[in-house]
Amino acid sequence: MSNHAEGATSTGSSQTPFQNLRKNTLIAYQKVSEALKECSLLIKGLENQVEGTVQVAQAKLERIDAELNGQFNIIQVLVGSLHSKKVDAKVQYDKVEAASNCQNTLQQILNSLSECEIAGNTTVQDQQLGKAKAHNQSDGLKAPDKKGADNMTSSVHEELKQRGIHTLWDFVDEESIREVTGRAEITYQQLQIVYQRYAEHVESLVRKVDAHLSKIVKAKGDCSLQRGAVLEKQQRIRILIAEVHKLFRTVEIAYQQLESLAKQSASPNISQESNTRSNQQLNQIVAQSEALMEELGNESELIKTSIEGYRLKNEQAREAFVSFVNFAPQVQLYMQEVDKWQNQFELKRQQSIEDFEEVEKLRTWYEYFQKSYIQMESEIERRRKFEAKLRLQVQAMQSFLESELAAEHRVRIEFNEQNHRYLPQNLKVMLEEPPTQYQIYPTILDHEETQILDYEKLPESTKPVVGGGGDTSTKTSEEEERNQRINNQRK
Repeated sequence: MSNHAEGATSTGSSQTPFQNLRKNTLIAYQKVSEALKECSLLIKGLENQVEGTVQVAQAKLERIDAELNGQFNIIQVLVGSLHSKKVDAKVQYDKVEAASNCQNTLQQILNSLSECEIAGNTTVQDQQLGKAKAHNQSDGLKAPDKKGADNMTSSVHEELKQRGIHTLWDFVDEESIREVTGRAEITYQQLQIVYQRYAEHVESLVRKVDAHLSKIVKAKGDCSLQRGAVLEKQQRIRILIAEVHKLFRTVEIAYQQLESLAKQSASPNISQESNTRSNQQLNQIVAQSEALMEELGNESELIKTSIEGYRLKNEQAREAFVSFVNFAPQVQLYMQEVDKWQNQFELKRQQSIEDFEEVEKLRTWYEYFQKSYIQMESEIERRRKFEAKLRLQVQAMQSFLESELAAEHRVRIEFNEQNHRYLPQNLKVMLEEPPTQYQIYPTILDHEETQILDYEKLPESTKPVVGGGGDTSTKTSEEEERNQRINNQRK
């Protein structure tokens, strides 16, 4: 445009300044007009692309998103539920793991039983008494004193040794312990496997759900960003076209003014200075329009690239939605698998708890068995002292009765010597009845009946869950000796 204006000015020797300006204005008007037409075609094509490729595709995507929103919410609630179930399962598993410690404590007690010898050795007794004192203080139990233990006869110990019983371990039912602890260990191992499988299935399903939802969220976000870039460039193109249109209006007004002057006068008077200034302005307008058109060309390429980028992002978003739609029905199958492992976990957990409860019963039983044995030694001595004390009291009472009876005989003999001969026969009969004699002798129950009565008095929680060693139906030598003594007293 600048070359055309300068050419028109240089050839102005045959033209007036007005004619030269009018010619240059017409040329500028035509160029800017052509640029404006190109802008119109460009914006129309871009608007069609934006509307057809971006806006329509975005509307479809939003419609799909709205239609699947309900399923999204359901899946998200499901994921939250899975997380809660997993946390609850971990809490329950930790409880079982804590309960499994009873096996270690049971083993410690059994080791202690194996060290607790049954013998009259005072060193061993001292050790056991020391353990009993320390072990029983927290339970409020009174450990036997050394004096009572030292006074125990060796008959019970000897009888136990004859049965092959040397330590408290010999009273342990090893087969029952192996059966209970072995079953608990196997069940616990099975529980560990089931819990691991259950946790893996939950994690797998959560990861798959998160992957699909994250993919959709990312695709929607990418589409939104890309669409924003397209609309931003579209707005920039509209601004550039508005600038071109403004330049066109400027040239159009100037041309219309020159045409109006030409109609008023065949040769309007314009100075050379005004002509030069006007031509410079025309050159600037044409240069601006060319620069705007160049920028429009660059922006149009960029917006086409952005539209293509949006198309790809939109396609990825649609693929993400399609993938989710195909995945959604499979969630039910995955949930069935998770529920199956959850049910197995609950069964194994309950079974494991029950098994460890049995182990805990064994632990409690043998713990109190050891305590009770230590108390039993002093109890045996106490009972023997009681029998001796009672025997002395009975002997004293028998001596008292015999003395009273002898005194009564003497009084009666003295009475008879003084009065018997003077009484008629029918009255003497009343004096012939001898004094009543009293004998004290024990009445004891059969050994088995005594044992049953003593056992029934025990609380349910203290009754044994497994049998101990030894034959409970065999009488000890002490009991046989006592029964023999009682029989002799009856005679």
